[in-house]
Amino acid sequence: MWCGAAAQVQGQSLAFESPSAFSIYLKRLINPARKADDGWKTVKYDGKFLEHYKVELARRRFAGARPPDRLCHRVF
Repeated sequence: MWCGAAAQVQGQSLAFESPSAFSIYLKRLINPARKADDGWKTVKYDGKFLEHYKVELARRRFAGARPPDRLCHRVF
């Protein structure tokens, strides 16, 4: 398994548009009645769940974002 140029999960001859599509495909090979799966939380890459990489990317993207000065503003 590897990530393709178009953010696809790819195997030997198959390509999936999302981690969930990849995960549900594999799980349905075992249990055809399986309806859904969150691939971000069930697929691992290099020993870590994909959710870890998604959170890390979001953290890096928003690290420079300045938080608001006040979360709540009271008017008297």
